[in-house]
Amino acid sequence: MMRYLLLLLFVAATTAYPALGQDKIAIVNVTVIDGTDHPPRINSTVIVQGTKIIAITGGRKKLLSGVKIIDGAGKFLIPGLWNNDLHGVAYDDAKSSLSQLVSYGITTVRDMGAPLDDIVRLRSATASGTLVGPRLFIAGPLMEGPIPVQMPLVVSLFSEEQARAEVQDLKQHNVDYVMSRLTLL
Repeated sequence: MMRYLLLLLFVAATTAYPALGQDKIAIVNVTVIDGTDHPPRINSTVIVQGTKIIAITGGRKKLLSGVKIIDGAGKFLIPGLWNNDLHGVAYDDAKSSLSQLVSYGITTVRDMGAPLDDIVRLRSATASGTLVGPRLFIAGPLMEGPIPVQMPLVVSLFSEEQARAEVQDLKQHNVDYVMSRLTLL
């Protein structure tokens, strides 16, 4: 019986309080637009613990002590936005523009062709928090073939063997997907 009670207590503690010890933030008096086709929820309270939203309530909820309160009066809270069409970013050029994307509410970006070393470095820097920027889903360079021009964001393919080798290289760099338009004769 005691073993059962301890197990029950452990399960309750680990499931009911997964972010125990993390600060809670309450955004009060905010208008929530949730992107689900529901009308905006005016004067809502959104409670965040760690990296998760743990509650959204209508009106002002009685908050526990130790909760940091942010007044959202006159402000809107929306889900993070995606930029699905980022091209050709070089590391040094992208550092300021990625932080600017976050300031616009863009939390995720899909790379549609970029120099491999630069985009991998950017993804690593934003994921670690070294650089402020959205989460990056990367493809690396666009693979086309054959093409007459050389550009850092395009790999010109001349054979099936070369295409296989390029895909293996992309795999070793842990890209999220491959962008290719191949027309070998």
